[in-house]
Amino acid sequence: MQAVGLPCVKLLVEGVLGAQRCPVAGTRGTYRTEWGAPFERVWIQGTVCERTDAGLNLKDSSGAVIAVVVTSRLPGLDLASIVPGDYCLVVGPVAEDPTGPRYVRAHKVINLTAELVDVVLRAEQWQAEVKEACALPLAP
Repeated sequence: MQAVGLPCVKLLVEGVLGAQRCPVAGTRGTYRTEWGAPFERVWIQGTVCERTDAGLNLKDSSGAVIAVVVTSRLPGLDLASIVPGDYCLVVGPVAEDPTGPRYVRAHKVINLTAELVDVVLRAEQWQAEVKEACALPLAP
């Protein structure tokens, strides 16, 4: 039976950076999670630690930092309004620069800061949500 890549997988940043690169013929998966699920796109959440010319750097509860590149204008997003310390949701494909680390090419960025009462609690909830998603069995 052939593996089918997940359209989007919830991961902590350390999971994105540590995922195996392994193209799987006939699937959408370019990477494989530590539990074996092939994927291309990720859903990550974390705190903006720095704004960059290309987008932002995001740090989550794993302690790892990943670059998020925003290559086009995203509907509903005023990138200039995102500042270090904001808590954001990011969805997009994982990409690699031959001379640098992996990054996420953002298809969606949502600043969740205004909706949150407690960013620390939300970060803990996100970590639990990712762990729960990782524990789910893969569909045959």
